[in-house]
Amino acid sequence: MGYSSTASAAPYKTTLMLTLVALVLSATVAYFLFPYVRHLYIDTPVWTAQAEDDCDLHQAACRVAVPNGWVELSLAPNPIELLTPLTLTVTLEGYTPEQLHVDLSSPDMYMGFNRPELLPTGLPGEFQGVTALGVCVLETMMWEAKVLLPVAGGMGEVSFTFSTTRNF
Repeated sequence: MGYSSTASAAPYKTTLMLTLVALVLSATVAYFLFPYVRHLYIDTPVWTAQAEDDCDLHQAACRVAVPNGWVELSLAPNPIELLTPLTLTVTLEGYTPEQLHVDLSSPDMYMGFNRPELLPTGLPGEFQGVTALGVCVLETMMWEAKVLLPVAGGMGEVSFTFSTTRNF
């Protein structure tokens, strides 16, 4: 009896195609469920603070009073643009962490995980990092920048909100 390569290739192609379809479906489901299950693996903060409504990160840095000090955030260049390297600078008073993270997200829709690490600049209490904001189908997009501050017993969160406008 002769060996037929086409007969043995059919089950392999079917298995490969089913595996590929399963992976694509799993990734799609995970992508759309992420915003709803995100809270399951993010620790509840010890305390939270929010910038005042008159804070405009497009114009200048914003400072927020927190327990035992303050947190200031600035974004550059101004005005804040999409798909452009964005330098985040956080200045602290009352805290001396080794590193910081800023979680950038949108309450309008999931824009992917964007949590750059900020490292000390050498100036007292100053940390800096670089990231970029993605493009959205919405012309105007609301963003939230949460400074995640390591504190005794967990994490403190300081929220700053700003919007971007797609110019293309």
